Amino acid sequence: MTEWSRRYSGWESDFRGAGDRLSARSETLLELVGRSVAAGWTVWDHRRERSLLIGPLVLVLSDGSQVEIAWDGWNDLSLTRDTVDLTTPAQVLGGAWTWRPSEPQPVAVIAGRTITGFAAVETPYFDGGEDLSELPLERAKGWLADGLWIEFGDIGLHVYNSADDNGYSSSPYLKVHEGATRVTRLG
Repeated sequence: MTEWSRRYSGWESDFRGAGDRLSARSETLLELVGRSVAAGWTVWDHRRERSLLIGPLVLVLSDGSQVEIAWDGWNDLSLTRDTVDLTTPAQVLGGAWTWRPSEPQPVAVIAGRTITGFAAVETPYFDGGEDLSELPLERAKGWLADGLWIEFGDIGLHVYNSADDNGYSSSPYLKVHEGATRVTRLG
């Protein structure tokens, strides 16, 4: 946890390499299967009328408890519970930003839905200096977890690493990865 993360309304981040973090927290995540999400909350920029991708995504469950998800750096993931005070503005980037539910769209559609599963979204990594334009997957040195797929029956929410921020998508497959994605269910 850093002083910087506390500026997000008391958030107590616990960043660690995504593979290690998912291994350490998979049991906790799987305990959420069968529970309903009341809303997903993100930091809101009132001047621009849009969600900021910085800071954690806060999933508020139907019982009021929270799951906080954030990506940082190359491959660091924070998964925490019940540390963000959504009534307190986030004091970052020279402003006091409020929290808003159901923004952006991929977050909005999960409100009221029941969690049915979790998966790590992984992309391959290669040795430095390789020409990646036509590199076959057989030459991959391994797989890097860079997203968390949350299933809600027939839909889902992909919370992925977007270069120091969270990215949100309704698909675990991003165009930038051109089909080189592996989705591995937790549990």
